[in-house]
Amino acid sequence: MRLFLTYFDHHVFGFWLSLVIVVLLLLVWLTAAERRRRRLADRFNETLGRVEGQNVPAMLTEYLNTVSRIAEQSGQMEERVNQLSAALPSVVSHVGLVRFSPFHDTGGDHSFSMAILDSRGDGVVVTALHSRQEHKLFAKPVTNRTSRYALTNEEREAIDKPVAVEAAPAAGSGG
Repeated sequence: MRLFLTYFDHHVFGFWLSLVIVVLLLLVWLTAAERRRRRLADRFNETLGRVEGQNVPAMLTEYLNTVSRIAEQSGQMEERVNQLSAALPSVVSHVGLVRFSPFHDTGGDHSFSMAILDSRGDGVVVTALHSRQEHKLFAKPVTNRTSRYALTNEEREAIDKPVAVEAAPAAGSGG
């Protein structure tokens, strides 16, 4: 013990200086911790201050149930989107229409060829011929924008030229 006291007497300034530094570091740390605590308390009060007088655990349970339900609905929607994406290539995506007058005894372009195709170029081309005496309707299957039946120039033009169609307003929209 005597050796310690002698050592302490010789280095008393270093001990006090170390002690002061440790105390100052502790004060800085406590100040920073107090600031952090206040910020967290402020955020907590801001978040839960609006629910004063209400049952917070019940609200949190309801919130978690809602989040769970939304996650389930999101999964169902993703599954439906995948189904629609798989079906999309076979949906009509090209409509071509060409009006023409095939006979000299009719006035106006009352005859037409209309191509109805999907994104792969598969579908049908329909041609309606109108004259004063009769009306004829022809349908030819189309695969990859070609048909095993001979195509007229008007049918080929209907397959090659899409008609600009404006999208109908979505149901429930105000326009």
